[in-house]
Amino acid sequence: MRVAFTTLGCKINQYETDAMRQAAADEGNAIVPFYAEADVYVINTCSVTAKSDYQCRQAIRSAIRRGQGARVIVTGCYAETRPEEVRKISGVALVLGNEDKTAITRYLNEQEPVAGPAIPESREVVKTRTRGFLKIQDGCDSHCTYCIVPRARGASRSVPPDEVRRMFDLIVASGCPEVVLSGIHIGRYGSDLVQGENLTGLIANLILRKKQARLRVSSIEPNEVTDELLEMLGNGLCRHLHIPLQSGDDAILASMNRSYRSHFYRELVEKIALKVPGIALGADVMVG
Repeated sequence: MRVAFTTLGCKINQYETDAMRQAAADEGNAIVPFYAEADVYVINTCSVTAKSDYQCRQAIRSAIRRGQGARVIVTGCYAETRPEEVRKISGVALVLGNEDKTAITRYLNEQEPVAGPAIPESREVVKTRTRGFLKIQDGCDSHCTYCIVPRARGASRSVPPDEVRRMFDLIVASGCPEVVLSGIHIGRYGSDLVQGENLTGLIANLILRKKQARLRVSSIEPNEVTDELLEMLGNGLCRHLHIPLQSGDDAILASMNRSYRSHFYRELVEKIALKVPGIALGADVMVG
């Protein structure tokens, strides 16, 4: 069977599409480009903004037009938060929530979703980029006022440390020069585990086993940048942090139910610049 995948949205969606693509290939399916003729098209969607929803609908309709009778499966955050809206699009064969996507091979022929685990054990390493994205966490408990992520992704769940280490070793062994620890809210890593490590404990362990590979963390909230984490930057961890600001206006931050104010963010950046010379910093800022 020829199966085509496409991804909209965040790095976690990219990671999950890679996992679905690998699972489909392991079952003997031929993976073809999304623009090619296929028997099944899988669209992994995003829903962070109205524009994202529009782009998802465009991708869905594009697959329907191209497929000429092919099965079109829609999964991801748009499918999770607006399933009825997706089902109304003529030509969509199946709508899967985020948890159902973990067992995509069950649905390439089946019509109805079957409950699957929230975070599956990955079977293989998919080396498609110079960076290997390793998902260590999913979901969010913050409930910022205007954010759909908790509804789309559920509560914070951590991948068990042993599974993270297993996957990390596989990525390094595959020859990938850099591993990026990724998640929806990685600063919360370990908070749901009875006897698990926190984020810095996990990183410290991975640094000891990373060999020649670089290790990087993805986006982390300002109030979760700890002194322990800063000590690791340049000492086994890439000198890079992406810290979302969202707004420099305290009234807007309060309206958003963000857990910090602009002065805290400013002081944090100044502290980081002093403690980690030469660091590269990224941020998210909404304007207008």
